[in-house]
Amino acid sequence: MSVYEGFPTHYFKQNIPVLVGDTPMSAMVYIMNPKMDFGIPSQYYYKTVLQGYMDCGLDVDVLNQAVIDSSQKFYSNEASDMKLLDRLSKSTNNNDSIDRKLRHEIVQKKLAHGLKL
Repeated sequence: MSVYEGFPTHYFKQNIPVLVGDTPMSAMVYIMNPKMDFGIPSQYYYKTVLQGYMDCGLDVDVLNQAVIDSSQKFYSNEASDMKLLDRLSKSTNNNDSIDRKLRHEIVQKKLAHGLKL
């Protein structure tokens, strides 16, 4: 399961306390590495996780909301990068110092969010 979930690069494992009924237990969960970009799950991956939710009687609305949230963050990041890249492409015709400044801005944005360059 760890390899399937992208452990240890995309996700890390953590044990968290949970209550099952009135019984306290420990549950191992996968938590997304904050340095990873948000993405959209493949149809195969989504269907596999959905089946797991249904098999375990979990609320599939939680899964669907997580996919919506991740998709919104993914497209928000993409739109932001596209705006910077658009500015960058326009600047290459005008001035090399602007070009360098925008490239620097893209790198700083990614580093500030702990993203891969």
